[in-house]
Amino acid sequence: MKRSSLKSFVVYFSALTIIGVLYYVVYQRDSHIMHHELRYENTMDTAAAYYSGYQLRVAKKFSDTTLPQLQNMGLIIKFERNDFYTVVTVSGKLWKERSPFFKKSFLTELLIYIKVQDYNSRAKIIDSRTGYEYAHVSPPDQIIMNE
Repeated sequence: MKRSSLKSFVVYFSALTIIGVLYYVVYQRDSHIMHHELRYENTMDTAAAYYSGYQLRVAKKFSDTTLPQLQNMGLIIKFERNDFYTVVTVSGKLWKERSPFFKKSFLTELLIYIKVQDYNSRAKIIDSRTGYEYAHVSPPDQIIMNE
């Protein structure tokens, strides 16, 4: 009888061990599935652009400070974006009074802002009254002044 009870103990112990191991494996797999990042949640790959701290600061400064100040000053009449362009409508008189350095700096900040926001990289600076295009930005990061 001792031998059969020892056999029974070994069989029951083995069965409980197998059940325990299976439970642990299933639990770990489910935990991994439930708490792991979704496989396609982040679509950026190694070829995608990552922005430097400088670019992120310039983009934040442009949206938080530069754009509102130039709108309050009256230089920028309208700032709008569509699927094809970012269009900045300016007061022609005030735009012409600005130095080439200011214009180049503004367009550079605009370009960085557009890139960081992942907008289409085309932008136009146009006169609010005449519709004349003073400058535009086009891929690959070309700033073209028309004056």
